Amino acid sequence: MNNKVVLLADRPYQGIYNFDESKVPSYKLPSPLESSSAECKITSPIEWEKQRKKILSLLQKEMFGWMPPRPDILKFQLLSCKEDALENTAIRKEIRIICAMNNGMEKSFDLLLYLPKNVQGKVPVFLGLNGRGNHAATPEKDVAITGEPVVNWDTHEMFATSCPDESTRGVQEEFWNFRNIIQRGYAAASVCISEIFYDSPEAFPESIYKLFIPQKDLQGEMHDFGAIGAWAWGLSRALDCLENEEKVDAQKVILTGHSRLGKTALWAAAYDKRFAMVISNQSGCGGASLSRRIYGETIDYLLFWRSYWFCKNFQKYRNNEEALPFDQHFLLALAAPRILHVSSAENDRHSDPRGEYLATVAAGEVYKLYQCDTSALDGKNMPPLGQNTGNEISYHIRKGDHDITCEDWAIYLDLADKYI
Repeated sequence: MNNKVVLLADRPYQGIYNFDESKVPSYKLPSPLESSSAECKITSPIEWEKQRKKILSLLQKEMFGWMPPRPDILKFQLLSCKEDALENTAIRKEIRIICAMNNGMEKSFDLLLYLPKNVQGKVPVFLGLNGRGNHAATPEKDVAITGEPVVNWDTHEMFATSCPDESTRGVQEEFWNFRNIIQRGYAAASVCISEIFYDSPEAFPESIYKLFIPQKDLQGEMHDFGAIGAWAWGLSRALDCLENEEKVDAQKVILTGHSRLGKTALWAAAYDKRFAMVISNQSGCGGASLSRRIYGETIDYLLFWRSYWFCKNFQKYRNNEEALPFDQHFLLALAAPRILHVSSAENDRHSDPRGEYLATVAAGEVYKLYQCDTSALDGKNMPPLGQNTGNEISYHIRKGDHDITCEDWAIYLDLADKYI
């Protein structure tokens, strides 16, 4: 690989993908239930809540970085309302979330919200970030196109470079599955990440961080904060907005995320306990898969391209996973005792399906403190394809590639029916 393309690393990429299970090194996972003194193990939910704060602080310091506070001023502006959306099955709203500071700085982003028409009372809502624009998630031709740069997946871009156009309308319709969500009696909401922090190392000065940090300190490509933290912050602001919607049950918000946004959903749920359920869809390295396995995408490869997603301290663990004071099951465990689901795809070896499953199993020891049944997650063999395994904390793997499909959504909706 040409070293000239190194954007953020202080050294070139050293490794390659490992897709050979026999080359996975031996490792020992730290336990999230080990106290800092290592003299005793956490044995109760009360003790865990104290431990949880320490782990949250550790992940913030060493991986995801500083999380900004709420803005001084938060306003919600209704941009449009369509009473007969999706063949008259839904009410559609576009809502601008305006974040402002007392010094005059302002940043806004738009929430796309679908509400089922045939359900009385407040409804739970699936909330997730999208990477291609709200218009790409729906076939409806009157949803506004984002004016911020997005990644052009058709040309295999690495970073967001240009604004989308009409040609991308509805390209993620199946991915977001709004019609089925509405038919099952749930609301659905999404925000485009580009309006929070467009997916590029050059985005810091135009991102939500400009509300809190002087422009001169946002130059460069490595900081004590990153894109995932910004996106997670945006999810919390979206939840603030949903709390103001009279037809939404804001205590039953189900957070979803795929790939990089699966990492984001896990961090948002860890930081903001208002989310009732979190779904990590093929979030891989830096998300749900164990770093110590050195399988598929590694920290070294991830940070070669994507250092700006994380804080600069995370650089210490490139080709140095054994020095991590945690592994990704710590991140999963921070969702306890809320409903957590991790999903993989058989062909998505980059995300390490087995590593995602083993992290889910390891996080189960925290769920046991809350009397959750984790017996189905035994860690001995991979679960059968297409079948949900577990209860309050669960996992599934399906045939296919790196994507969200109708098969995944069927499992997510069934879990929401059961627990939410």
